[in-house]
Amino acid sequence: MRRKNYLLIGNFLITAVSLILINVAQAQEEAQVLSVLYDQGGKNVKMGSVVKLQVKNLGSLKKGGGIIVPFLDGLALDDVNTSFPMNGTVEFVLRRTAASKDSWDNIISRRKNSLSTVVNVSIGKFGQTPIESLATLEIELVNRTYAIAFSILFMIILGLFLYCAVKSNIIRDAGKEPTDHGLRKPFSISRVQMAIWFFLVIGTYPFIYLITGDLGSISSSLLGLMGISAGTAFSAAVIDGSKSSANVIAYSQLKAKKNAFSERIIDIENSPDLAKDALLLAELTNNNAKVFEIEESLKELPNFNEAKASRGYFRDMVSDAGGVSFHRFQIFSWTLVLAIIFIIEVVTNLKMPEFSATLLGLMGVSSGTYIGFKFPELPKVA
Repeated sequence: MRRKNYLLIGNFLITAVSLILINVAQAQEEAQVLSVLYDQGGKNVKMGSVVKLQVKNLGSLKKGGGIIVPFLDGLALDDVNTSFPMNGTVEFVLRRTAASKDSWDNIISRRKNSLSTVVNVSIGKFGQTPIESLATLEIELVNRTYAIAFSILFMIILGLFLYCAVKSNIIRDAGKEPTDHGLRKPFSISRVQMAIWFFLVIGTYPFIYLITGDLGSISSSLLGLMGISAGTAFSAAVIDGSKSSANVIAYSQLKAKKNAFSERIIDIENSPDLAKDALLLAELTNNNAKVFEIEESLKELPNFNEAKASRGYFRDMVSDAGGVSFHRFQIFSWTLVLAIIFIIEVVTNLKMPEFSATLLGLMGVSSGTYIGFKFPELPKVA
């Protein structure tokens, strides 16, 4: 009995030792990325750079065939080809393609700053998981030369715009200039809104392209939003022009009638029969009443002879001729909220937001309400 027990224990020990030795052998045969081999140019790795990896037991990975692709943070760059210039090394060109767009978007979204990101770099067979890797790679996401050049260009464009905003009426209402020295025309909420979206897009589009290489980052919903903004500015300009034309016509007609009644009043007052003729006295009274009525109508014409003056940026944004109006406050608030969301989305995910059709409809309603309140009530001619 004792001998049988000793045999069982011996068999168990032999089996355990055999399994340990097999696992050790397999571990020694498994491929592993040890490090990144840098050239004399240093550790400056960016899009288009050749990445060279030192791989332990590379032969075991190549057994059985299959395409070997690079992995960054466990995400495969499926259509990036690898080569094997010497034993134990793997090379590939770091590039962004249509097939690897989702992987790159995921990698870039996890970056700690806008200029570079550190990733774990490995290799593996297509459609499988990557091998173990001890190597990390710091990728320069933005070409600093291009980034500086674009920043300078953007600042020049912004500076020119600010100069025009100070010296001209590029973002102010149309119409006459105030006669008082030092006063300016009011800011136009529709033109300011159009300027906000213009600079948000022109400032972020190259930024996204420099990092991701994506030329199609402008979403269709953003085009719709910019269209609403441009349409609002255009409609406001047309309505303001129609208001001015209507007032000019009404003013001319009223002045002509006033002049006719005034001339008749002078003729009646100079008539020698005025004191004796009751009809002339009645006509004189009636004409004086007509002149008074016309003068009151002329006063009701909105700001025809007096140009509006700015009352400050915020008050110009939310006020019209009747004071602070909710429809203006509404479009001002929505523009501010969406602009902040736009900036957060670009900085966080390096893409322009895709606004829903419902949100675009809401902006359209706000802009339509603003335009509707700008339609003039036609002046009445006495």
